[in-house]
Amino acid sequence: MDIALSPTGKVYLDKSTQDTEPHFSSKLEELFQNGPDKALLVVGIEDPEDKVPPGFAYWRSFARRFITEVCRRGTTDGKIPLPSADELETYISEAPFFKGSEYLHTDILKQVWHNLSQAFIDESKKYTDVNELFKAYNSSWNLVGRVYFHLAENKNDTNQPFAFLATYTTRLSAQQVPKHIPLGKALQEYAGEKNTAALLSLLTPVQKAAAKSSVIKQLIEGGQIYQPISWTAQQAYAFLKDIPLIESAGILTKIPQWWNSQKPPRPQVAVAIGDKQGSLVGLDSLVDFDIQLTLSSGQVLSPDDWHEILHVGNTLIKIKEQWVEVDQEKLHEVLDHWQKVQKLVKTRGLTFAEGMRMLAGPGLSASAEGSFQDDVREWSAVRAGAWLQDILEKMRHPENVDLQDSVLATHLQATLRPYQAQGVRWLWLLYSLQLGGCLADDMGLGKTIQVIGLLLLIKFTTQKKPHLLVVPASLLGNWQAELQKFAPTLVVRFVHPSAEAKNEKGDLEAYDLIVTTYGFVHRLPWLTEIAWDMILLDEAQVIKNPSTQQTRAVKALRSSVRFVLTGTPIENSLTDLWSLFDFCAPGLLIS
Repeated sequence: MDIALSPTGKVYLDKSTQDTEPHFSSKLEELFQNGPDKALLVVGIEDPEDKVPPGFAYWRSFARRFITEVCRRGTTDGKIPLPSADELETYISEAPFFKGSEYLHTDILKQVWHNLSQAFIDESKKYTDVNELFKAYNSSWNLVGRVYFHLAENKNDTNQPFAFLATYTTRLSAQQVPKHIPLGKALQEYAGEKNTAALLSLLTPVQKAAAKSSVIKQLIEGGQIYQPISWTAQQAYAFLKDIPLIESAGILTKIPQWWNSQKPPRPQVAVAIGDKQGSLVGLDSLVDFDIQLTLSSGQVLSPDDWHEILHVGNTLIKIKEQWVEVDQEKLHEVLDHWQKVQKLVKTRGLTFAEGMRMLAGPGLSASAEGSFQDDVREWSAVRAGAWLQDILEKMRHPENVDLQDSVLATHLQATLRPYQAQGVRWLWLLYSLQLGGCLADDMGLGKTIQVIGLLLLIKFTTQKKPHLLVVPASLLGNWQAELQKFAPTLVVRFVHPSAEAKNEKGDLEAYDLIVTTYGFVHRLPWLTEIAWDMILLDEAQVIKNPSTQQTRAVKALRSSVRFVLTGTPIENSLTDLWSLFDFCAPGLLIS
């Protein structure tokens, strides 16, 4: 199957050729269902295949010539000038043999070109602009007819180690790769052809870039924009800093891979938190803190390297075979900040909560020495050390947490679902670290049984007690039933008028768990006198308002570990969530 030409000059689909691939034949049939003009247009835009019949290859080439001219003009009005008479004659003389090739003459090519123009106008109506049309079929065409600014390393010149060149893309190769010519040559060609529209399309983005970037403005004023030039590191740095402005004007850039405008390669202060196991446990446990001077790639810098960096000025500098951005003022600022933090840490230590805030990024503003400016954050790299990284990894993947499965197998009268088993491991990890947390499974997914699993692990592993569970009054019966059903070995006391008359303190050590209600907490002063091993709040959104008497009474309770359970975490506002975490992990989030 191939594309052929009739004696009357009509392009049509020739089905008599049977040596084409089945997928190719079906593709051609599908294309020609919408008519030959639309078919040729689409073939010119999108087809990347190499091994195709001669007729198809010929008409694809002609359609690509049309699309190339569209790209050069950047318009959807269909007023695409014909190729020159010489170029049309070349198309005829170099045509391969295909069915109907003997009927080719310039008038037919002009008519096909006209038909392509009309098909392009019709198709363009479906899109907002040319770029959107090409994006739908083959986004590579959006690179044709575009001005590029190139920056490359010139490793043979230490004084001017960079080279700049402006180019223009004239067409796509058969492999869909844009072909470049120097901007100066393109300017000469279009001026010679008196192609005003193409010339305007070429120069408009350059003029826009000059209006935004002083670097480009100087190149134009000096006439250097049209020729290759060598640059110092300082000149290259000025260009790289202006790339967002240049690209916003419609210019494309090709620059060394090591440069990223959003996150340039830089020297930085690398801060490691928690390389060794923290002293004690809990949010107030102390973790180690260490700073190093490194590149953003992680290579450690020597004092001599750092001295050179701090005295080179604001530019690019090559350190350890890597080009990096240097801003003296900001580097001095970041180094001064972390040296102050290090001095303070040596004096009073760094708690687990403070370290976690540092790792969180925004939480750095609440680090030991006060505010943390954006510039300091950008020129720093804070990471978890080996011990802390292991803890965080287990928090993210609780299936890797070790616990005594035999305890649950023996004493939990239920089979946990896989996610519930992971939940128990996660709770156990946090309890072991004395950190506390928020179990926020949706309603009905079994938060109760996960807490019961944790209580059994504590009872038969650490034997610590007593623990306090605070629930809404409406859930007392539910907890009583599930504790009895799933963990009959737990000794539980319900402190509430519905369960006992006096609700006095009594011998709490005789019980594994004390259960009471939110409304009853502030009525029994002895609840706040006890140093509970663990406190759990069910339906914890009850304390989302930090100013209520009920919330204040609950937060006055004392314990080593605190957990909150809620089935509606996403429905809460940030203030609500803060109030919950102010209970279960006090000091971790700053109000």
